[in-house]
Formats: sequence, C-alpha cells, structure tokens
Amino acid sequence: MRNSQYSPYISIIIPVYNAEKYLTECLDSIIAQSYRDFEVILVNDGSQDRSLDICNEFAARDCRIKVIDKPNGGVSSARNCGIKQASGEWITFIDSDDLINKDFLHSLVTAAGEDVDFVMSGLIFFDDSSGLKINEERLPIISKLATDNPEDCFTLATLPLITSPVSKLYRRAIITKHNVAFSEKLSYGEDRDFNLQYIGFCRTASAIDYAGYYYRKGLTDSLSVRRDYLGLLKHDLEYWSKLSEYFAKKHCDDVAVRTYLYGRLFNFYNDRLIQAFKTPGISTPSLSQLREVVNGKKFSQLRRNMNLVTCNALTKAIYKCNSLPVLYFYLKFI
Repeated sequence: MRNSQYSPYISIIIPVYNAEKYLTECLDSIIAQSYRDFEVILVNDGSQDRSLDICNEFAARDCRIKVIDKPNGGVSSARNCGIKQASGEWITFIDSDDLINKDFLHSLVTAAGEDVDFVMSGLIFFDDSSGLKINEERLPIISKLATDNPEDCFTLATLPLITSPVSKLYRRAIITKHNVAFSEKLSYGEDRDFNLQYIGFCRTASAIDYAGYYYRKGLTDSLSVRRDYLGLLKHDLEYWSKLSEYFAKKHCDDVAVRTYLYGRLFNFYNDRLIQAFKTPGISTPSLSQLREVVNGKKFSQLRRNMNLVTCNALTKAIYKCNSLPVLYFYLKFI
C-alpha cells in the first residue's frame, strides 16, 4: 500500500454547506472504510451552522482529513476547490448528507486497473425521515469500454447514473490536464456537464455491479420549491447540444444514436412544458412564452424527427402538427 501521508491513492472531495445534521454520520462511514489509502478534502462552503467545527474536529482526529474554509460559492465552486487541493491518483465525490458502505472504496479500487480511466458503480436510495431503503440502482458489469469505439462511446454516454458525480472514480491527471471542471455558472445540470466533459478525454471506462453509496432522498430543497421550468429547459437543451457534439466527435451516427437523441430531446421538451403548465402554485406560461419555445431551432428538429420518438399517438400528432394553439391547449387542459 502507498504511504497515505504523502501520496494517497484516492482523494475524497466533500462539499459542505450547513450539513451539521448529517456530516458526522457521513464522515464516520468514510473513516470506517476497509480500504485505507485515501485523503478526505472537506470544503466548507460558507456554512452558517456547526459544519466547520465538525470538519475541524474530524481533522484533529485523523491526519488524512484536510479542511478548506471558503466563502459561499455553491457546490460547483466547492468541488472545483477540492479538485485543486487533491493529490490522489483518483478522485471520488461524496455529498455531505450521504453515506458509503465499509467496502465502497475497496470495491471501486478493485476495478481501477492501470488501463482504466473511469470507474462507475450503483446507488442505494434511502428515505431521510425513516432511514428505510427506497430502491437500488445497479449498473451492468462492463469490464472495459474503449472510447475509440463508437459503439462503446454510445454505451458510456447513455449508462444509467452517468449524469451523477457520485459513486465513481475519476483519474485526477485527466481532470487537471484537460481543465475539466464543474461549471460555476450553472445551478442545475452541472454534474452531467462535468461527466460529459470528462468522458470526452477518457480512453477506457468500466462499470461494476455493485451499490455501496447511500443517497439520501426527501431532503427539503428550497431551490426546488419554485422552479423556473422554462429556464431549466434552456439548460437541458444546451446539454443536448453538447451530447450531440460528443456523439458526432466520436463518430456515433446510426439509427440507435439518433433514436436516443431525439427521444431525449422529446423528453426534455415534454417534461419541462408539462411541469411548467401543471405544477401547482406557479404561473402558467403565456402563449407568447410558448411561441418562443416552439420557434427555436431544436424544437423544429424535434418536429421533423418525431418518427424516431416513442410516445402515444395523440402526443406525437400534436408535436408534429406545427400548431401553436393546439399545443397550448394540450398542455393547459389535457
């Protein structure tokens, strides 16, 4: 095993903001790991509770724990700060309200061979109030995906959980060499954007049929109370463009790829529009706002490719008919 004091094999980056309720439990699960060659970088992002005190208490007890205290800048800013301070060969991200199994790091490290650049694993979702398991999402076993193979690139970019930064291992050298970073301009979708950047520079990736990361559900998120769904749609469409560019760069261009892309584009539009029109307590978009959406280039692309989309016949006909009043009526009253 390497000397953890000087060159830890894994850097665990944890953004911390007002996490006093969960932070001790999170850190206890990390300290209990069967795999020991790691450092923990706690980035206190301007917390106003006892989070910083808890960070410092753990750092005083374990020399592998480093604490960075910075003004509040958001989760992306905190993660980027942690990346700059990391010294491990691999980086993994853990959220301060989540937990990991005792064998979590060992399981990921076992899959991290010399010729692998990205390791992915599953998640266990549990309820914050009851502590009970809600469900578990595992990945198929994939020993190696080669990113010079278009089919493998498509598989990698469409794997379940590819949009999340947790339960994974990233090579630090790739992140630093190519300046891969979380966008600090985004308050939504920054995780999927980071992963799409990262896999663009990977040579190989693997997935394991293992879930040892416990993701807490049911937390109160003030940002989610009143959503600007049309604003979120703009972020979704920007991501769709980047995903399309990734596939084009990797020469992924067959019926399966186009079917996936336009199915994803339809879901972005349909889900966000339904949310905007149907969510209680928010103002329904006006006809002029909907006109701005449907006059966009990507909506025209979607309309021309609705034959590739799987949905019910009525919905497909409405999206293809090129009638703004019909779409408005459908979203508002059906």
